[in-house]
Amino acid sequence: MAHARRVLPAQRFFYPYRELPQNGSSTRPSRFVPGTTFTAVTDLYEFDRKLRTLIHDGTEKVSTVIVPGRGGPKLASTKSTT
Repeated sequence: MAHARRVLPAQRFFYPYRELPQNGSSTRPSRFVPGTTFTAVTDLYEFDRKLRTLIHDGTEKVSTVIVPGRGGPKLASTKSTT
């Protein structure tokens, strides 16, 4: 577990693999679901990293089109043509 914490930047990637709370407790115990592997946790981390990169890149492309004065054309004019 100590190695995993050094490799992964946040514990949020371990959370889905921890056992569910028992007896009405609101916190998950520090035990992992049987069969959990470090590879499964790192795969989740990689998926999250790639998804965040895609979203960031897409948002950046859209913002350059929508925001005038930032290198992109205006999508709509505020002046009426009639």
